[in-house]
Amino acid sequence: MSAYIYQNTVKNNYQTGVYSTGKLASIYYNTASYNKQNGIYSSGAKAKIAKNTARNNKLYGIYSKGKGSKVASNTASGNTKRNIKS
Repeated sequence: MSAYIYQNTVKNNYQTGVYSTGKLASIYYNTASYNKQNGIYSSGAKAKIAKNTARNNKLYGIYSKGKGSKVASNTASGNTKRNIKS
């Protein structure tokens, strides 16, 4: 089963704004800002993360560690650790 996370605004969360662990997740057109951890996090294999905006999060703007995942065409700035890690 795969998740489709589309067009959400998440901000000021105590942890991560968008959090996905499932295979084949599609994460598009989300805005994540001022979260206490990552803006967008994905650990599932073959996730597609594109056209998101991640700003001013305490760790990473976008953090993808799933095998075979694709991260492209995102905007990230002002995140404490790093803007995008994949």
